[in-house]
Amino acid sequence: MIKSSLPGTSAIGDKKVPGAHNLPVPEFAGDRGRGPFRMVSTRIAKRPLPSSKKVLSTFLFLWLASCANQDDQFQKRMQEILLWSATAEMILNARLGALVPKSFTDLAVERCQKQIVDLASQLPQTSKYAEARANIVRLDRLIAAADDEIGRGRFEQAHLHLIELHQSAVELRRTSGADG
Repeated sequence: MIKSSLPGTSAIGDKKVPGAHNLPVPEFAGDRGRGPFRMVSTRIAKRPLPSSKKVLSTFLFLWLASCANQDDQFQKRMQEILLWSATAEMILNARLGALVPKSFTDLAVERCQKQIVDLASQLPQTSKYAEARANIVRLDRLIAAADDEIGRGRFEQAHLHLIELHQSAVELRRTSGADG
């Protein structure tokens, strides 16, 4: 056997055979197999790169979809928070009027506060919703203050807390867009 001076080839007699690393890539639509040995094209198929406009528009679409989903989630949570706040307000008003026993109001108000805190923790943690989260904390404090005042027999002060609670809930509903 005669050794070739070119790397990647060998010589048998005076014929050169391609080396293993120089094998051509088959082309399926190319030659249709003429003879026992088929010559194949060494063309390299390239995929066109996506245009920057397509990439940018895809990114913007996904970003907007994400924002819309986040806004929908926020609206749903705010409606639920406002419903629990209204429930607590109704229960405390009933207790203030001595229409329901203290044992019921204690458990029911505690449940309302727990639900409000749980739902508030599910809100998106972005600066866009920071004011709403602060107002929710205020609602929770007003519920606790009204409950405490009723428990101590300070009905006039409890009534003022309930008025403030109602006004805060109305304001939160208006500013958050959770009008339902």
